[in-house]
Amino acid sequence: MVYNLNIDNFSLWRKNMKKKYALVLGGGGAKGSYQIGVWKALREEGFEFNCVIGSSVGSLNGALVVLDLYEEALDLWNNLSIDKVVSVPKELMIEGKFNLNKQNFDFFRLFQKKILENKGLDTTPLKGIIKGLMNEEKLRQSEIDFGFIAYEVNSLKPIELFKEDIPNGMFEEYLLGSSTFPGFKATEINGKLYLDGGLYDNLPFYLAKERGYNKIIMVDISGPGLYRRPEIEGTETIFIKNSVDLGNVLDFNPRLLKRNFLIGYLDAQKILGNISGIKYFYNIDKNILEELEDILVKEEFFREYENLFEKKIDNKNRYNIISLIREILPKEISKTKQIIIPLMECTAKLLNIEVVKQYDLKEFIQIIWDKLLKIKEKDNKGINDFEKIINTVKNINPMNFFEDSTKYNIIDFLFETDNPFYIKTLNVIFKEIIPTKIFYIVLQKYFKS
Repeated sequence: MVYNLNIDNFSLWRKNMKKKYALVLGGGGAKGSYQIGVWKALREEGFEFNCVIGSSVGSLNGALVVLDLYEEALDLWNNLSIDKVVSVPKELMIEGKFNLNKQNFDFFRLFQKKILENKGLDTTPLKGIIKGLMNEEKLRQSEIDFGFIAYEVNSLKPIELFKEDIPNGMFEEYLLGSSTFPGFKATEINGKLYLDGGLYDNLPFYLAKERGYNKIIMVDISGPGLYRRPEIEGTETIFIKNSVDLGNVLDFNPRLLKRNFLIGYLDAQKILGNISGIKYFYNIDKNILEELEDILVKEEFFREYENLFEKKIDNKNRYNIISLIREILPKEISKTKQIIIPLMECTAKLLNIEVVKQYDLKEFIQIIWDKLLKIKEKDNKGINDFEKIINTVKNINPMNFFEDSTKYNIIDFLFETDNPFYIKTLNVIFKEIIPTKIFYIVLQKYFKS
């Protein structure tokens, strides 16, 4: 059984949450700060682990979990930059990222030559981080089982290592080998070369299952590499995966690292049932949702938006109205239990409201309403419907077609027309158009009352 990001499932396993879980952490380089955010949420709920298994950056974060170095992990990820992972001249750095321009091109040429001579980027800085944080004796003495995967270049085969398999004094070397990203200089141990475990399996769930664990938490950060399909039969598996893009594996921009930490925390909180939402994050207030839905399905209000649908219904009861609305929602969110939630989130998306933030539901709705009113107040008088559609289409930039629809005057156009043909036409391109029109009508009644 797998529990995904679905609040309806959490009560089924939360009764047993005090039981210990095996934690599997995937690879993904700079995306690893997400895993620390997940760890924060799990710590707050009192989760304990009997095993930690990792690949690539998941190996390093996994060791921090086993050692219970949460504060140290926070400090590490709050101050991490690419030059603390691999040797990069400071002249090629800006805000934690590699930066190439005309002024530093000569430095780049020398850097490139050195990379070729070294057969990859020098990982001496990463080795220093591992040495500074790891305590091999404490790792071995911990009651928490610990394992990770690396890839042996010489044999082109993976190696699966648990702490009892690693020779004394060699923990740091093998951890470095597991997290040596392709393009980095391969880690040499006893004459053999090792690279990132993601070359075989970037989320080694199978190791936990083969080890005999059946309560497993997987944390997938969408890193590059191979993924073996997890055989979840006979296990209770909680799957936590980033719901928002985490950026590039080598992008150590401090703002991005902090953002990814927050995404990890919020995604985990959603799994734990503490917050809700589809793409957004907010608490659930059943009274507010019920009030909005009651407005939505009342026949007198339904008449104000029924011309937006392709088909008509004679019996305008609650069930029929909700069924009709589901048909116009984007497919991936059309089956959400409470129909008002996808309408609300479609509107928030069209308004380009910040996703990575924890909202109070009342606050979230107020932000949507205020932004709608602000757009409505724009002066669009003197422009007919046809001209507005032409202007909308003309303003579309193919390079960022779906990024910020407010730039294309779509929403203010919705305020200025009740012509269902125009609205349906734009809805072919932007699937949030009709849901936004409906939700705006609902909010008008809600705020009046």
